[in-house]
Amino acid sequence: MTVATRNRIHVEANSPGVRESIDEIVDVIVSAGAFVDPHLVVIESDGHLMLGTTTGVSGQPFIALPSSTLVPIDGLTWDEGANTIVATDGVDQLDEVHRTLLDANLHLLNSVHKKSWFLAHHPKAAAIGDSDLCEAVQAIRPSFSPTTSIDAVLKTRTFGLRSTDKTRTSVIMPILELADHHPQGSPYELVDDVLSSRYRPVDDSGLTYVSYGPRRDAIDLAAQYGFATDSPSFLVSAPINLELEGHGTLTIRRALDRKARPAWTFNAAGTTVDYLLLDTRVSLFDSLFLPVRTYVESRGVGRNDAHSLAMRACETVIHMNRVLLADLHRAAARSTHGGGATLAEAAVHQWEVLDAVESLG
Repeated sequence: MTVATRNRIHVEANSPGVRESIDEIVDVIVSAGAFVDPHLVVIESDGHLMLGTTTGVSGQPFIALPSSTLVPIDGLTWDEGANTIVATDGVDQLDEVHRTLLDANLHLLNSVHKKSWFLAHHPKAAAIGDSDLCEAVQAIRPSFSPTTSIDAVLKTRTFGLRSTDKTRTSVIMPILELADHHPQGSPYELVDDVLSSRYRPVDDSGLTYVSYGPRRDAIDLAAQYGFATDSPSFLVSAPINLELEGHGTLTIRRALDRKARPAWTFNAAGTTVDYLLLDTRVSLFDSLFLPVRTYVESRGVGRNDAHSLAMRACETVIHMNRVLLADLHRAAARSTHGGGATLAEAAVHQWEVLDAVESLG
């Protein structure tokens, strides 16, 4: 597919092929009706691609992608033995625009050696053959699965597009996928089959951030996306089942979908929350103590005894998270793989968050 040049954005890159791939991608998506702010900048640093701007206006869109430019990848198969990312089957099921964008995006990823980076630096690759590390991550994030599959490589930056029947399809988001995550970054906006995001400066780096989700903690980001950060001011508790001293159980799950506030349920057996956010901006009294005390009182326990029991439950939950983080840090520190260092750094940050949460009381 040949497209006349319609737009250009600035590219700061050293790897051969990056600039050409970006130019082709922008040409194709703009010709298909996308908006790309000309003040957007693609930046390459040590093989890592990011978005930035020096003149983008806060609150204004920097990109808007019609669904026709979002490339579905779930039906594709890959050459897992190749040194680069190569599709082997399913490409003929894509339309012309999607095929062109897939080729250009794969060329871009191969230009910065994305697969090699994953194999050398991602925690999912680090955990292969390292049962101690794998079990330590899974104790905190049960959905974690060691792999070096191309699907895992690509899904470090894809978007789950929901259809009208609620099924989710992984799609490549041309250009938008290059934006780094920050909890205060701009969310993805999907309106009338157009996926977009807006400028929202969160620091003085000049980078253009998006949010991969407002409740993804440092372990989530390391385990899924392969990078360590100290930006989250919270952690999501590990799954915990705790006996409430003869008054039922406290069950803390670790739901992956955290768009809604944590939901508590009470029944005869105990109280359950779908996930527990331990946040430096929210008192432990509100997030954990109060629901537990309320539940125990509903079992007929007096106010003073319920207060003491809820306090002990809070202390135990903090302690159990600390133990699991310490286990993860030990296993990660023993690893000689780059992904181990990423997990160790994430564990240290989560420990510091726990300190801050505990100090709030």
